[in-house]
Amino acid sequence: SQVDIDGSGALGLFELRKLFRICREQRAKMVKGAFQQYADPNVGVISLKVIHEALRSIGCIQDGRPLPQIVSDDQTASVLGGLDMRTFFKVARQQFVDLEEEVRLNGGYTWEEIEVMKQNFKTYDTDESGTIQNNELVALVKCVFPDMATDPKLRPQLMEIIKEADEDGNGALDFEDFLRLMRTVCELRNRNQLEKEKKAVQD
Repeated sequence: SQVDIDGSGALGLFELRKLFRICREQRAKMVKGAFQQYADPNVGVISLKVIHEALRSIGCIQDGRPLPQIVSDDQTASVLGGLDMRTFFKVARQQFVDLEEEVRLNGGYTWEEIEVMKQNFKTYDTDESGTIQNNELVALVKCVFPDMATDPKLRPQLMEIIKEADEDGNGALDFEDFLRLMRTVCELRNRNQLEKEKKAVQD
């Protein structure tokens, strides 16, 4: 309601711009809060020793990912072995940009989620061939689409979903195909949840 001014349930260009502005303001507030939490209040500098933890606290860097070499724009902060607020904002902004690009390239998944997906993929790829096929594919379908797998009426929709995920059409799912399939599963679940909530409100 804060963004959908006319209550239409859809966002126009003006409303979309307002949403982006609100998101930017919230992110800036979050970054400022992290700096204040981790910086030394006596000198207004955040130590490089805790920079990784500070960035992790606002979700712009993930476990196990090394940070690039960081040098403060402020000479005093550099001498003290840390970052001033302006440099911290710049580093956080770049980390968010890098993370968003990574998510875009990975089909909407973060690096941490990709690692989890790799383990899930191995669960179904029982012969360790690098693809999920035949009986492995049957087991996967029964697990992620239990209703569709047993309902003949939904079989065409199920086959279409698998066909869309299987980009090269060879009847087997490699890891990239698996990611596309799981993204579809997630979208379907979200759509069903929204429909249930909408129906509950109407009732």
